[in-house]
Amino acid sequence: SVTLRQLLGMQSGLPRDPPYWNDMDWMSGKTLREQRAKATADAMKSTPKSIPGTSYFYSNWGYMVAGHIVEKYTDNTWESAIKNRLFAPLGICFGDRPFTGAPNDDISPWGTKSDGTACDPSNLLSVCDNPPFAGTFSGPNAAMAAYLGW
Repeated sequence: SVTLRQLLGMQSGLPRDPPYWNDMDWMSGKTLREQRAKATADAMKSTPKSIPGTSYFYSNWGYMVAGHIVEKYTDNTWESAIKNRLFAPLGICFGDRPFTGAPNDDISPWGTKSDGTACDPSNLLSVCDNPPFAGTFSGPNAAMAAYLGW
């Protein structure tokens, strides 16, 4: 068994990502809730990297499972719940400052690939960002003043 705290604290023992992380075909025709439900079911069948609660290991999968739990028990989407209950009270915007890739755009967030080069906005999902079923942690942004205020 694993706790919500362990899922959010990267101590769930889950692998980093599901094996279909960048395979967009499996998502076709499924809602985000259905995708997270599948990711959760698959996570419960996966081989743990460690015993839950014993070590830190970064896992996107843990957030997907947490999102599914929130959706199942609150009747809200993960995106709505996290936006309204966490981000909004902290002054973090979500979705209203999309990455545009426009030159000299100092408002939109700019993503980078693991090698430090800029993202191609025409292929942002598969190259520079988490797939949508991973939840909102790949999209929030705030002004630097808000980050410094925390």
